[in-house]
Amino acid sequence: MAYSEPIKSDSPVVKVRQIARLAQLILDLRNEYEQRSRPDTLRQLKQRAAELNALAQELEGETPQPSENQEKGSK
Repeated sequence: MAYSEPIKSDSPVVKVRQIARLAQLILDLRNEYEQRSRPDTLRQLKQRAAELNALAQELEGETPQPSENQEKGSK
C-alpha cells in the first residue's frame, strides 16, 4: 500500500468525503422511502439533506490548496 500524507481534519478533502457519505445515505433513504413511505424515514431524509446543505455552505468559503501533484503538472 502506498504511503499517503495525513489529511487535516479541517481540510476540504474531509468535508468532501463527508458529503459523499451523506449523499450515499440520502440515496439509501430515498430507496427505503420509495418502498415504504414512513414518516420517520422522510424525517431522516430531511435531516440528512440539511446536513448536506450545511457542509456545502462550509465549502463555499474555502479556497482549495493546490496539491504537490497539481503544482508539478502546471510547470
